[in-house]
Amino acid sequence: MPITEQPPCRASCLTRGAPRFAEAALAELARTEGAASAWRAALAQGPAQAAAIASGDFAVALADEKGRCFLAVDRFATRPLCYRVVDGQLHYAERADTLADMPPAAPVSPQALFDYLYFHVIPSPRTVFQGVHRLPPGHYAWFEGGRLTVAPYWVPQFAEPAAGNFEQTAQQFRSLVQQAVAATAGRQQAGLLPQRRHRQFHRGRHDRAGGRAPRRHLLHRLRSRGLRRNGVRAHRVAPLRHRTPRVAASPACPPA
Repeated sequence: MPITEQPPCRASCLTRGAPRFAEAALAELARTEGAASAWRAALAQGPAQAAAIASGDFAVALADEKGRCFLAVDRFATRPLCYRVVDGQLHYAERADTLADMPPAAPVSPQALFDYLYFHVIPSPRTVFQGVHRLPPGHYAWFEGGRLTVAPYWVPQFAEPAAGNFEQTAQQFRSLVQQAVAATAGRQQAGLLPQRRHRQFHRGRHDRAGGRAPRRHLLHRLRSRGLRRNGVRAHRVAPLRHRTPRVAASPACPPA
């Protein structure tokens, strides 16, 4: 259930993922007392600093007795975190539909449906429901005195070297990928990350396990329904090789 923030309110906390804290004191606090205690200690430095001091995959929501609330997600928003402001009160949850079901019910956003049909995703901070937002990657939110502030705590920077060795850079890239995969596998074996089940789709209309259609068929049907509802008839386009006209061979021209 979503958490409602209003002064005075009971302190609450929601933590997901496996955050890694740069400061040794916070890392030790997370190991001994849990991530929630480490987040509260880090928040003493300010919301932006608290979010920037952590790495790894995480989503956190902290509320205190004064009605202040702190939200943050990792740099890739691996763990989703949604929020909604109703009558000057902040509500947050992991799922957008949980917040949309709260009175007054949030209607579906036509712009979000257009974004999904156009981009195949709904880019944050928008969700499929009006008034329900998703915290973007590398962002934090701070709610105090009925005012909500959403800002980035990390901005990616790319500095291309003036000259570099391709083989050396490629080897460094492969090494980083291997280290990341090994670290993730180790954390899964230690029980810090849930084991993810992978589903294999087949060429047929439905897969053999759960009877669910592959993603490409779902997108095609969704586009077709959206076009028909707007008065446009969707046509299946034949491959290019079938629509290429054939040129009849002509006899060679006699020499001049």
